[in-house]
Amino acid sequence: FNFTTKENAAGSIPNYTPLAFNNSAAPLEVCEGVAEREAEKVALEKASNGLTFTLDSLASAPFTFVSKDGVTALPTDAASLAAAVGTDPNAAVTTQSLADFFAPLKVLPTGESSTWTTEQKAQASLARKYIALEKQFGYYYRSATVYTVATSAGREDIVLLGLNGWGVGGLKTIRFK
Repeated sequence: FNFTTKENAAGSIPNYTPLAFNNSAAPLEVCEGVAEREAEKVALEKASNGLTFTLDSLASAPFTFVSKDGVTALPTDAASLAAAVGTDPNAAVTTQSLADFFAPLKVLPTGESSTWTTEQKAQASLARKYIALEKQFGYYYRSATVYTVATSAGREDIVLLGLNGWGVGGLKTIRFK
């Protein structure tokens, strides 16, 4: 905070100098430290551990943590996304909500779980991991967007970004076409 003294108005209390808040001061710094940012990274890496993105992809790819401290808004175009997480600044970018991204990944098999086949049990296990990942993501970020960046004819970077007190952070994976 940057407080300055303000002159005493005529007729007011003698020898009293009130303080006035100077709103032009530097923005407030985040109270949380490096340990909390590291905890965020560890929690997201743990929630995504063993998950490989395969939806509409010819090959699977793991999720990796990405962050850009000090950024106060989610990227709005390819250039700002590139500055935040290192994607191609000239690539075509599309966006979708976090809920829309996770919806097809969280589908549980139909019917009673006691009658599920081994394959259905595996599908349910994977869906529950994605449900847990989405929940963990929501714990750390107050808003989120999923960016799909067409990096080449056969590859898209998929970046899940959210905003919190440190800046932007989230996860990145790849879809192979």
